[in-house]
Amino acid sequence: MWYNKYLFNITNIYYYKYRENINIFDLYACKPKRIDKSTS
Repeated sequence: MWYNKYLFNITNIYYYKYRENINIFDLYACKPKRIDKSTS
């Protein structure tokens, strides 16, 4: 069915955006000193 593929694509988009946000959060949480050196 076409709507199954449509919903599947939407869930994939939200999943990858969520995963990307989690990776950014982990980067800030685990390596704050490295980010401070790169920004300053």
